[in-house]
Amino acid sequence: GGRLLKPDELGKLLAELKDEPTAAEPLTKLTSAWDRIWIFWLTGLLFAADWYLRRRWGLC
Repeated sequence: GGRLLKPDELGKLLAELKDEPTAAEPLTKLTSAWDRIWIFWLTGLLFAADWYLRRRWGLC
């Protein structure tokens, strides 16, 4: 989809870019995982399980 431009065609390219319509809405929706409470509890549970199993099996 690209093309080769000569230096004298740069003005035409800028005019084309200015006239090109832009999308009003973003195509993707970003959601932060750290704002979810279940991520917080899952992370804490995994750390606690790791600590418990290491103590029980004598690994620390």
